[in-house]
Amino acid sequence: MKNAESMFVGVALTAGLLVAGGCATNPSPAQAAARPSPRASLGLRLVLAAKAGRVDGVQGSLSRGANVNAGDASGRTALMWAAGKGHIEVLRLLLRSGADAGIRERDGGTALMWAAGSGHTEAVSLLLAARAEVNAQARDGSTALMWAAGNGHVDVVSALLQAGANPRLEDKDGATALAWAAAGAHPDAARPLLEASAALRGNERESAVALAWAVGSGDPATVLALLLAGVNVNAQAADGSTALLWAAACGRPDVVRTLLSAGANVNLRRPDGLSPLMHAAGAGKSEVVRLLLAAGADVNARQGNGTTALAWATQHRHAEVAAVLKQAGAKN
Repeated sequence: MKNAESMFVGVALTAGLLVAGGCATNPSPAQAAARPSPRASLGLRLVLAAKAGRVDGVQGSLSRGANVNAGDASGRTALMWAAGKGHIEVLRLLLRSGADAGIRERDGGTALMWAAGSGHTEAVSLLLAARAEVNAQARDGSTALMWAAGNGHVDVVSALLQAGANPRLEDKDGATALAWAAAGAHPDAARPLLEASAALRGNERESAVALAWAVGSGDPATVLALLLAGVNVNAQAADGSTALLWAAACGRPDVVRTLLSAGANVNLRRPDGLSPLMHAAGAGKSEVVRLLLAAGADVNARQGNGTTALAWATQHRHAEVAAVLKQAGAKN
């Protein structure tokens, strides 16, 4: 069976032709206008050959006049496909033929991002030598460094940092490459980023964001890697939330233990008075509630509106949690 790409090319090459009795009739003006030019069709063949790693197919399309920078429907070029698939010989051929390493697809992605995200170190090196912009950002703000970090490609992360990649650039969600590594539970990828971001140790907001993503990954090793590098365990985000608050809400006992052993303040609350214990109680996380109580959480702390951890548990019908809190001295 043909794959989707080859079927698409077949349709594109015959678009506008009306077949009757096995013979093509002359197309109408509208159909003729919709039919791709021969060069555009060659461009599609070039892209598909590059995606498949077929050097002969790429060479053939180029020799017949294909635009070396042609892209598919998403704007992804032959160079991007070769880079993302790790087809090194195709990549070399395209670069020798004048492929532009700076072209972006519709979402803003570049060949360097595709190579980095797929972990193809040699492809990354070739593109950097071709003057690919190391700090280019896609529409969502992501960079090649983020793509590599988020997929745990340590060698690529190191290569990009050495080439001048900025580890403190942020995507549209405010996440840095370090946060991407943390979210993907890749402590090994986080380490070179931490070394390159020494200033992070004194930056409350960046520390909180990185820890938040690490907590979200549910991987204690990633959390520990950040903490051992000097990230403040009690760093507070813009809304006052801490890593312990997030871990409590997510019900991550192992992460909670890691944070507590690193000195997390069990009673550090948001400006609205919400504590880790309240968050865990409201989410029905009984094991986390026990851990926080054992660490000295104030069982009767109140928010500004008077709500307690017991009230949170009762309101959300978490009977087991309510019983644990009452046993620890919680009052209505």
